[in-house]
Amino acid sequence: MSAQTSETSFAGLTSLYENARSVNNCGIGLAVLLAYDTLLNMEREVSLVWQSQKSWVSRVIYVLNRYTMLFSSLLQLGVVPSISDSVSRGYNSSTDELIPF
Repeated sequence: MSAQTSETSFAGLTSLYENARSVNNCGIGLAVLLAYDTLLNMEREVSLVWQSQKSWVSRVIYVLNRYTMLFSSLLQLGVVPSISDSVSRGYNSSTDELIPF
């Protein structure tokens, strides 16, 4: 392996890892904003949804619509990308080249 190829491979792996980290940071921001929005609107939610005389079907639809994204974003916070994931998806060891996405 030449020095040029090694530098290119390292730069590509570094770029992949930085992109994965940026996506993870955006996920953290999304989870924080959704949690903040949920806390801000909790009083109105209780009075308009849970204390009203609406049917259980509308409450189920509301819960699915309101909390699915919040729970999904919180669950994805536990999935931290590692450099080995980036390597396995973006590096071909037999030819020593990066695979473009």
